[in-house]
Amino acid sequence: SIERAIPGTHHVARVEDGLYKAWADESEKSLSGYVAIGRGEGYGGPLVLAVAVDTSGKITRTNLADHKETSAWIARVVKRDLLDTLDGKQYTDPFESGNDIEAVTGATATSKAIAEAALNGVRTVARHIGLPMISCPGPPGKSRVARRIDSRSGAAVQSRGCCFRWPWTIAVR
Repeated sequence: SIERAIPGTHHVARVEDGLYKAWADESEKSLSGYVAIGRGEGYGGPLVLAVAVDTSGKITRTNLADHKETSAWIARVVKRDLLDTLDGKQYTDPFESGNDIEAVTGATATSKAIAEAALNGVRTVARHIGLPMISCPGPPGKSRVARRIDSRSGAAVQSRGCCFRWPWTIAVR
């Protein structure tokens, strides 16, 4: 599953539990990206997704590694290409059904579990490579407003979703 998430690499090396570096060459001078194991809670139980992420925190590919979902629900998700729609999503995106993720009708819980697993995977990589992040209160899947002080202007800023970075912020007066 890990190798399938980031094809065309020379080899994959474990960084820590659930996080891998994908190398384009044997000498490990050219980094292809990362693969993180993301987990979500589906209707039938845990769902595991291998999430390939580039060095800017963008998903390049996902691969379903394990699940306990009914095969009919997984078939609906696959038929609707939900995994492919995650390609290009940034670690700063909210990954919320009805916002930036379109849940598959009849497989809503499975769709949400896949989005949750992708979010967990991409944010694992973002934290590892030191991309700017904040945490927000509230359960996953709920719309939240995050606040912080912008380091450039000193103004208080807010954004929908859990993590954000400049320029996706709004000044709060």
